[in-house]
Amino acid sequence: MKMKTILLSIVLMMIYQTIQIIAQPVIPNDLLNKFDVKVDKMDNSITYRHQYFKYRPDTQCSIESVIFYDSKTNRHKLALYSSYASSDWIFHDHVKFMIIDTVKETSTDKRPFTNVEEGYVSEICNYHSIEDFNIVNWIARNKDKEVLARFVGRQGDRDFTLSDDCKSAIKETIDLYNVLNIKK
Repeated sequence: MKMKTILLSIVLMMIYQTIQIIAQPVIPNDLLNKFDVKVDKMDNSITYRHQYFKYRPDTQCSIESVIFYDSKTNRHKLALYSSYASSDWIFHDHVKFMIIDTVKETSTDKRPFTNVEEGYVSEICNYHSIEDFNIVNWIARNKDKEVLARFVGRQGDRDFTLSDDCKSAIKETIDLYNVLNIKK
């Protein structure tokens, strides 16, 4: 009787492990190869960052979407970042986007990162509310259209147009996010 219980336990464990393997999402290599994946064993976290979003020293304003694995919820989450670098501050804390005649606005970052280095200032804000997620999706769905962005700051605004490469990277980030969050 004891041997049957042990064998049954082993079989059930093997079935469970097989189901876990089968339930994992299949990520196409051509999509995953466009991302830098950083695994942090200490924090039990994973970050997926599109290679397009690597640091660009010649860019004054940039938008970036990044995927984070949340080990507490066993889900992947998406964040939107805005980065500004110049010789003077604008102290931006949110971004407005316009596609055709529709304008949408991110949440406000209450604690933006600011820094001064070698005579240049940098400001980085992050947005992670459901409304911000919806804006990223909206940009991805409209990647074939012109997307205007305005960094809204206490000491001025900065307007720019998202490049086709940036919009494609946002679309591919959403595609990866959707694959990673397939229900298990």
